[in-house]
Amino acid sequence: MVFRNIEVDFDIYDADTAEVYEGAVQTVLESAVPKEGESLADGIRRQCNTVFAFFDTLFGDGFHKELFGQRTNMMECLQAFKEFLELVSKQREHLTALTAEIQSAQTAAPNRAARRAAPRRLPS
Repeated sequence: MVFRNIEVDFDIYDADTAEVYEGAVQTVLESAVPKEGESLADGIRRQCNTVFAFFDTLFGDGFHKELFGQRTNMMECLQAFKEFLELVSKQREHLTALTAEIQSAQTAAPNRAARRAAPRRLPS
């Protein structure tokens, strides 16, 4: 998969990868809740560090530096996070469509035994 012009090894169809991904997403979502008494700057750093950890968890330590350089900008972090979620969502849609196609093919053409067991219509 290519993400922000960087080739990354990510396969949402792999159970272990999906498990790590889901946990990392949950961590980012939990960090979005503002902490009482936290300054704006501290909130930005906390949320960006969580997004940095998200990408580092999926692609290895320091990967976030390839995406963001030395900047800690909440808008850039959240935009990158959103873009990645959208890419994964497209992959998941492909899997859902494939599963539906397989199920449709099975229900459209019942097996021979099912066809024989079906009641027959007598000519009028």
